[in-house]
Amino acid sequence: MKRIVYSLLAIFGVLISLALILPLFIDVNQYKSEINAKAKEAIGRDLVIEGPIQLSLFPSPALTLHQVKLTNHPQAHTPHLITFEKASVKAALLPLLQKRIHITKINLKDARIELEKLPDGTMNWDLTPQKASSTEKATPSPLAPQDRTPPPSFDLGVDKVSIEDTYITYRNGQQKTTIKDLSLEARLQSLTGPYTAEGQLKFQQQTLKFDIKAGKLADSQPIEAEFRLADSRMKVIGVYMSSSQSFKGSIESQFDVKALQAMTGKTDLPKFTRKEIYLKARLMVTPSRVAVENMNFKLDETIVDGTITATLGNILQIDGKLKNLPGQGNIDFTVIQKTNDTQGQLKANIQRLHDLLSWLEIDAKNLPPHLLGKCLISTRYALINETLHLRDLLLGLQDAQLQGEIAYKLNQKTPLVRVDLKTPKVENFMPRAGTKTQKPLGAGQLRGSLQGDAQNLVFDVQTNLGTLMLAMKGQAQNLDKKPTLTVDINSQTTNLGALLVDLGFVSKSTYRNASLKGQIAGDLENLRLNTQTTLDGLSLGTSGTVKNLMTLPVFNLKLNATHPNIRTFLKLPTTATPQGAVSITAHLAGDAAQFMVDDFKAVIGQGINLTGKLDINRKNEKTKLVGALTATSLNLDLLMAMSESRQSTLSEPQFMLVALKAPPAHYTWSKEPVSFAFLKDLEADVQVIIHKLKRKDITVTNLKVSSKVQNGILEAPLSGSIYGGKLQGNFRMTADNTLALGIDLKEADLANLTAHYSGQIKLVGGKFSLHSTLSTRGKSMYELVANLTGPIKLNARDGIINGFDLQAISQRLKQVNNIQGLLGLLTNFMAKGQTTFQRFDGDILFKNGMGTIQTMQLIANGGNGQATGTINLPGYLLNIATEFRLTDHPQLPPFKMYLTGPLDDPRRNLETQALQNYLIQNVFKGVMDQLSKGKGKIGDVLGSILGQDQGTQPPQPDQEKAPQKPEKVVKDLLKNLF
Repeated sequence: MKRIVYSLLAIFGVLISLALILPLFIDVNQYKSEINAKAKEAIGRDLVIEGPIQLSLFPSPALTLHQVKLTNHPQAHTPHLITFEKASVKAALLPLLQKRIHITKINLKDARIELEKLPDGTMNWDLTPQKASSTEKATPSPLAPQDRTPPPSFDLGVDKVSIEDTYITYRNGQQKTTIKDLSLEARLQSLTGPYTAEGQLKFQQQTLKFDIKAGKLADSQPIEAEFRLADSRMKVIGVYMSSSQSFKGSIESQFDVKALQAMTGKTDLPKFTRKEIYLKARLMVTPSRVAVENMNFKLDETIVDGTITATLGNILQIDGKLKNLPGQGNIDFTVIQKTNDTQGQLKANIQRLHDLLSWLEIDAKNLPPHLLGKCLISTRYALINETLHLRDLLLGLQDAQLQGEIAYKLNQKTPLVRVDLKTPKVENFMPRAGTKTQKPLGAGQLRGSLQGDAQNLVFDVQTNLGTLMLAMKGQAQNLDKKPTLTVDINSQTTNLGALLVDLGFVSKSTYRNASLKGQIAGDLENLRLNTQTTLDGLSLGTSGTVKNLMTLPVFNLKLNATHPNIRTFLKLPTTATPQGAVSITAHLAGDAAQFMVDDFKAVIGQGINLTGKLDINRKNEKTKLVGALTATSLNLDLLMAMSESRQSTLSEPQFMLVALKAPPAHYTWSKEPVSFAFLKDLEADVQVIIHKLKRKDITVTNLKVSSKVQNGILEAPLSGSIYGGKLQGNFRMTADNTLALGIDLKEADLANLTAHYSGQIKLVGGKFSLHSTLSTRGKSMYELVANLTGPIKLNARDGIINGFDLQAISQRLKQVNNIQGLLGLLTNFMAKGQTTFQRFDGDILFKNGMGTIQTMQLIANGGNGQATGTINLPGYLLNIATEFRLTDHPQLPPFKMYLTGPLDDPRRNLETQALQNYLIQNVFKGVMDQLSKGKGKIGDVLGSILGQDQGTQPPQPDQEKAPQKPEKVVKDLLKNLF
């Protein structure tokens, strides 16, 4: 027994010795060339083993290869498909004696695998062996006995397959995807399974862990796989059917917000991704088809259903359908992948676009509400030569439609986008004001190109919106650092008013022709402007710079505005008298908080010539104005025409100068709100000098106004001259709508004044003085007039009054010898002519808009007069009674004249009743005296008394009424007498 044991030990010793010594005598490296030849015959590639091959038989067979490289396809980017530093295989010895191969460990370390899609569409890992010889059958019959693979006479088991630090790269054109640090451990009990594998890899800086299990090979082989990314997971469970080569199962996944943030690199994700996302679906896979059916997405509180099907083969086609999106949205899409291009279709139908945008957290408040209802998007797309084409693009938003095509060139240093989009009705995209039907604006179009990247962009686009054309051409550079812009702008329209109305900017406008041309260049720190704008004859030029555009803009601009016709420019009625052109120039420098307006010059027609400088400071709560304005001439008639041509307060936003209805023919004070509350937010110290100020027939020269605003109160003391007279005054305005005006005018020469209205009674000569202190309060012009209170004192001497001629009446009266002539004399000379006076005094007291004449007296050549009555400012009416006495005819009673009606054109009526009674009494006394003395007949005597005095007739018969017949005069006199 001992001998047997010793013999066995000796045999084992010999075997161990052989296992240790034999590899020393066998040089396996001499088979490298043969290994390479067999590999190339099998896979068509060179397998190069640059390092040594190590073989050992004890304690178990082991083979180790160093520095191995497998060559790549000739069209690939890299020379090698696979490279690795070390690969080792260890096997158990005893199973080999039983015709079983049991691998205890396979280890692959530091492998580099370069996968790539080649230009011809094939994959570089497609390892095709050498072609069979002509003597061999090309395609043996699948039923031929020789084609049957005999079952293996051995079994294979692998305890552990270990892959460490493997690096995998996949290229598709310019796109590159990398998988780093792939580590894998797998186990194979036998060739028929079961199989397990688990490991991890890094993809886009994220670690993906996986665990795969497969049962034993059979017609129904269960498979289970689980993938984990941070706290997110996806699990696939199903059965592989070997008879049909198909897999049926389910897929279930759960993603959390951290995983999505890590994958996308964004921390601010849409609302619907801020909670866990669940996906559950049925999965079916065959060699020709992959179908994901009964998909159920749960995104926050939203559940989306759908299916995705992929048809495999030389042409890959993917069809998908998503339903129940927010807003009752459905999406259908098709993707067809060919060798050299990808194409397909997309169609989205959404019933409530507003709900979908809200779900996606897209702010739609600036979009017209009528565009946020039903939405339809459809297009045919194609990816050809790295250019994405969207053809037959249709975007429908309710009644608004946009159609055309878009081309986007991908995968190049300067991507290019070309657009050509049209809409049949521009107005359907415009905001809708009320229920009024919008006027047609015509078709619209957007076309052009944008080319560039995140650094530089070149653009050339043109937009047509009805009658509006806008073209922009230029480039933007250094977008990722310090952006600079150079753009040429060309815009014009022939119906600006209609476009502004439809856009909702104005309610009414008559503007038509407008244009904008020029260039904008520079960066956000220093932007240069040079533009020219025209608007119905108005030309506005702007040149200069704007700095610090993104922080606190600082501007330095020169403005120049001209217009050939002041009446057209101000939209004045055709009855307005101003003439001439308009020219305005100014220099603006500063920022929004503090800026200066200097070199200001405005020439508006023949009535306004203004220059000056202003400093505006808005840094504090109150705006502060400091400056000086000088006017060579200022015509208030022009300013009044401007104010009367438009409403005092507009209920809607207006654009520049808006043409409105002309004021009514009769004069009424406006009841539109007037507020001086802006004085609370204002401080000012502005000096105003006006060399010549004109209002109708009054001219003020060398007017100086020192206006100051503080604590909501405007104080404006003033001084000047009116035709040689010295003017002093003060104007006061408060934020609570209180006004006060004090005026003291002394010794003004009124000889140069002319009547503004024909026939108006007015002082036109002599020395004139006026003193007044008026105050009022109100929230409209009507209230300000209705609350006017204070005295007005008038004094004139050695002057002339237009409208009647007392001296002519007194002189002619000496030549009158009959009744008819006397009455004609009064009618004629109390309607025209001039009266020289020595003194005129008046004292009027206003209270609540009603002026009462306290005293008013005239001392003139040929007679004296006095007046009483009222001036109704709110009603714009006069009611004045005047009484005149002829100083050269003291025996005659006074006669009266009444002024009633509008302030600017009152009616005049003469009252001569007392004078008529006096004449009748004296006429009949003379008749009786002549008859009693027997001088003539009664008819001859009356005829001479009632006859017409030719000397008293008006020189122009067409200007007065025809003389009455003597019989009519006598009849009227007798009627009044008895």
